[in-house]
Amino acid sequence: MSKLKTSPYYPGERDKSFGNDGLVLLHELACFPPSRILGLTGTPDDKFYATGFACAKAPLPRPYLLARFNADGTYDKAFGENGMITGYFGESTRSGEGESVILLTDGKILMTGKAGGLVALARFHADGTPDLAFGNKGSVIIDLPTTANISRPSFAGLTTQSDNTVSTMPLPDGKLVLALVGGNYILRLHSNGDLDTDFGDKGYVTVKHPDSAYATYMLNMLTKPNASDRPLACGMVIHRATNKVLGFIARYLSDGQLDRSFGTNGFVMVQATPDTMIDKLQEQHDGRIVGIGQAATAPESGMLVRFDVFGNRDMTFNNGEPVFANLDDTLATIWVGSALDDLENIVVGGAVSLHGVTAEIVVARFLSDGLLDKEFNLGAGFVRTKLVDGISAPTTMTQHKNRIIVAGYMDRTLPFLLCYRS
Repeated sequence: MSKLKTSPYYPGERDKSFGNDGLVLLHELACFPPSRILGLTGTPDDKFYATGFACAKAPLPRPYLLARFNADGTYDKAFGENGMITGYFGESTRSGEGESVILLTDGKILMTGKAGGLVALARFHADGTPDLAFGNKGSVIIDLPTTANISRPSFAGLTTQSDNTVSTMPLPDGKLVLALVGGNYILRLHSNGDLDTDFGDKGYVTVKHPDSAYATYMLNMLTKPNASDRPLACGMVIHRATNKVLGFIARYLSDGQLDRSFGTNGFVMVQATPDTMIDKLQEQHDGRIVGIGQAATAPESGMLVRFDVFGNRDMTFNNGEPVFANLDDTLATIWVGSALDDLENIVVGGAVSLHGVTAEIVVARFLSDGLLDKEFNLGAGFVRTKLVDGISAPTTMTQHKNRIIVAGYMDRTLPFLLCYRS
């Protein structure tokens, strides 16, 4: 609580040591069709990785990109070729797209994304060279039923955030748990990339509400290992008779079966007046689960809700009710990323927008009781940043140590990195 008195900066301030007043413009990635940064993660030495897709060079399709940056926003030229790797998964000539990047405990780097319409992964050594012990020449392409042409559902009044279609949780034994949004699948891989057939039905399970009255749409999964290694999935269910949309969280056992001790038969749902969905998860040190998503208020609001380890509403968080965060009276508040800081405050990043056109980038910090943290941005609890008069949009966000980094693009074609102090 004393940071404002002792630190040379205040939480929510643009980080002046990063780029130009906290902003890095990635002109080398400006092109049409556009490139994008879709995933970020920090490293112990204050560097960070970014992944997404780069500019296509005809006649080849667009490649994935993986880059490593120094703490000041410059490329780390010890990684890849001058700080960046571009390529395709395995021997595939399908378009490549990195969606998330994870730094593994052994120092290797795992990138997940898509090869064409199929889920794909690639693992690299710390210098950016492929890890040939993983899959086929360092890459794995997953072809399960209905995973082609993956897309997220879209419903009036709710905006599903991020284009990501696969989420990955590394396990302590080196195995990987993946959530495939398009097929509603959770699957598990061995450390070498082979499907682990001891998990569920032949290596995967289908996320499905046990009550057939509901249609289930998984949108994401907890991506940080929890104490029990039990996968947590989230998304929305639609009541077939009423078309009511409810956010959900589901928990699975380590063998792929629904954890019936969680909520009702493994599922908890957000029963609220507006339609809701959950597309991001965070788990706190005591096992409490924070669901982050959207609510179809007018205008649309970002939503936060918290459950205890058993799936009960946490009464210490906004008296057990969802927090509907609307940071503008006339514009929608949209979250694209979330994180927990060292004090387990909830950090969310996104935008305020009108009809899907971003007006300003926004970052907010919430306390453990669900209230905005008034020590963030000099009493506001959130910060809004307008970068250009035209279109600018965030794509992802990460919190690492004392920094919050938002990635996005402006004027449709120019990717950027925007850094705040936390």
